[in-house]
Amino acid sequence: MKVQFTPTLVFLNSKGDSVLRLNGYQSVEKIHKVLDYVSAKKYLNQSFSSYSNNLKKDKTGSLNQNPLFETPPHMLSRNKALPAQNYLAVF
Repeated sequence: MKVQFTPTLVFLNSKGDSVLRLNGYQSVEKIHKVLDYVSAKKYLNQSFSSYSNNLKKDKTGSLNQNPLFETPPHMLSRNKALPAQNYLAVF
């Protein structure tokens, strides 16, 4: 099954096919979502990521306001005609 990390959880269906694989440690909240996803056989209709995203209440999110962050508009272009004056890190 090509397990390279511990812990690795592999969920199998009744035929022995892998339906979901989790590498590494997971939060309790995520494990609860995974167990609901697998036990309800949601993998037959959708991926785990779409299942997990559908459970979110606020899907838009918001940015943290912090004086460390520059306000828009952001100048992200870097080329010979418009060289960078400083290093740029985009997260």
